[in-house]
Amino acid sequence: MAEVPASIRDLLRDRIETYESLELVLMLRKNGGAWSSETSLANALGIPTSAVREELMMLCERELVEPREGGAHEVRYAPRTPALDDDVRTLAALYDEDRLAIVQIMNENAIRRVRTFAARTFADAFLIRKKKNG
Repeated sequence: MAEVPASIRDLLRDRIETYESLELVLMLRKNGGAWSSETSLANALGIPTSAVREELMMLCERELVEPREGGAHEVRYAPRTPALDDDVRTLAALYDEDRLAIVQIMNENAIRRVRTFAARTFADAFLIRKKKNG
C-alpha cells in the first residue's frame, strides 16, 4: 500500500469527506479549470443533480471549486492556494496508484465522524435542561 502523506490525510479529513466529493474534485481537476454544469457532472457520475449540488456547495465552502457568477449552476476547479492545488494533484496520483489506500482513509474518517457524533449525542442526553414553562 502506498504511503499517504499527512497533508493528503488532512485534505481528506477536512475538505473531501465523501466519495462523491472526491470524484467531483478529480473530475473537475481533469477538466483543467473549464466550467462544468451540475447536470453534466451528475450524468458523468450517475448520481442525482441534487446530490451533486449539495457536494459542490461543500467543495465551494472548502475552497476547492468556485461557482460561476450569475446563477448558471456551473463550477470549475479552483483551489484557493497553490499548496491546496499541489495536495489535490498528489491525491489524484495516489488515487490512480493505490485507490484502496485512499478509500481506507476515507472510511476511517467516516467512522471517526460517526463515533464523534454518537459520543456528543450520548453526552447531550445527560445535560440538565431547564423545564419549559407551560
